Amino acid sequence: MQPVLYSCKDAEDGDPGWIRTGSDICYYKNHYRRPCSNPKTEREKYYYTLTFTIEFPYSNDCCYLAYHYPYSFSLLENHLLTYEYRLDPNKILYKRQVLCDTLTGNPCYVITITSPNCSHDNRPYIFLCSRVHPGESNASWVMKGVLDFLLSSKITARVLREIYIFKIIPMLNPDGVINGCHRCSLSGADLNRQWLDPDPILFPTIYHAKGLLLYLQAMNKKPLVFCDFHGHSRKKNVFMYGCHNPTVDLPVTIVTSGSESDSSNVGEAVKETNYRTLPRILHSIAPSFSFQNCSFLVESSKESTARVVVWRELGVTRSYTMESTYCGTDQGPYKGFHIGTKELEEMGRCFCAGLLKLGNSSSITALLGTIPKLSMDEREADDDILLPDGDLFAPVDTYPYEGQESLKTRTLAYTNLIPDELLPELLPDDLIPDELEMVCIELSLPYNKSLLISTWYRPPNSLMNIFDYWASFLAKCDNEDKELILIGDLNCDVSKTIPDPHTCKVQFLCSLYQIDQLIKESTRLTPKSATLIDLILTNRPENISRSGVIHLGISDHSLVYAVRKFTLPKGRQKIRQVRNFKNFVENDFIRDVSQLPWEMVYQF
Repeated sequence: MQPVLYSCKDAEDGDPGWIRTGSDICYYKNHYRRPCSNPKTEREKYYYTLTFTIEFPYSNDCCYLAYHYPYSFSLLENHLLTYEYRLDPNKILYKRQVLCDTLTGNPCYVITITSPNCSHDNRPYIFLCSRVHPGESNASWVMKGVLDFLLSSKITARVLREIYIFKIIPMLNPDGVINGCHRCSLSGADLNRQWLDPDPILFPTIYHAKGLLLYLQAMNKKPLVFCDFHGHSRKKNVFMYGCHNPTVDLPVTIVTSGSESDSSNVGEAVKETNYRTLPRILHSIAPSFSFQNCSFLVESSKESTARVVVWRELGVTRSYTMESTYCGTDQGPYKGFHIGTKELEEMGRCFCAGLLKLGNSSSITALLGTIPKLSMDEREADDDILLPDGDLFAPVDTYPYEGQESLKTRTLAYTNLIPDELLPELLPDDLIPDELEMVCIELSLPYNKSLLISTWYRPPNSLMNIFDYWASFLAKCDNEDKELILIGDLNCDVSKTIPDPHTCKVQFLCSLYQIDQLIKESTRLTPKSATLIDLILTNRPENISRSGVIHLGISDHSLVYAVRKFTLPKGRQKIRQVRNFKNFVENDFIRDVSQLPWEMVYQF
């Protein structure tokens, strides 16, 4: 793992930021012994040495080095003030309060986020906290992703605020962050080992955070989810530590025993297995998250941590520590790359999407129908936060392709087959990224809401950042609450057991924006392979009556189709005139037919 460097000269030239740097990086045990608290029972411990080589980019430059991308207390305060100035209090209930003061008098903030238009009586609480260890700045970047998402005007964020009340402590150890500590507060203690019986004088932030949780429990409002964000110095990926009781987590075969005591144990076992739900959801939607790295064991050394105390004392089944790597990932689309602030913020957004999936689907669907459409002004005001970032690792050139204009012309020619009364309109250029080989039309249907029909071809050797442009388009559709049907060859085989990075990105974006893939059988058949790369994606699957594949044999790609249901008006009564052929006169018949309006002539 490389450290990060900040160059003042780069900042003066208009390119400020922290970059990974260094080579010949080595971390090894040296010969200096560490003192043991109990030499009779503990093994000998040693100190470690870190060495690396850095070639500074400029002479006479002032540079700063850091273990990971910094996130300071002043940066947190700046972000919190920005939220307050930007938000509309009529749409988002956002309160920043001081939970308590630290040993040196610094404020420890607690944030409340929810919808101002709903009753607070029945909504569950989500309790999140971060940065109890000052050196784990990656935890603050994940928390920033959570806050940015929850305070955005995205439809999914609105639904989250409708169904949950969020209590968030973004920095549990301000003193340690301000004074450059790595793990402790100014008391010299690890605050994440003080949750069993926190001292109100020495550990005020832990004392008051636990007091807030106990207050919610006393009000019968114990959190549905408690999560403490951390950073991990040795493991890769993002993962969770949860809690379960091995004496209760019984096999399902106990259901057959039939006794009352067994039945109660089964109920407890079902309750206990809920702790795996959220990590499994995150594994399915977050590129950096790995369920294989998760652990749900409760070690004796962790009994005084936030995760275990909240689980044992408050009975919160979904009590977690979420660990984010300092280094990078060894699986998924980011495999082999260093992790950066954009990936960490993306993990925060994915965490919110996981909470949405954790909620009741029927209530979410009902809420989606009650949320008004976002105006263009509101959408543009939030574009800097809502739209996906560029390439996640380093600036790269846009993927060069040819034939974009011919594709648009060809697709527009196909739209001529649509009846004039459906009123197809090409979407404004600002809604369709120029970097995509995509055409999208909006159909205004009589007696129906308008919908978007889009085609997209993704070249097989395109770069990863092409999905950022596609995600930008999906975000705009989501903001406008538009029904979308997208048909295209994405060159992503979604039938693979182990998908490639491009397919993982497609599946992640579909999950994030609640888009269903309708085609379930192979669409490209060759003598040696069968792949599913021709897809139909929609965010309103309930409006599709049927879909499938037709194997015509004309090419190795089969035809995919979907039938969309429409509401049609009641037609006017048709009057059919019948002639008595007993006294049929051919000339009279021809004359009568020529005088009828064409809408009265029918083929029998």
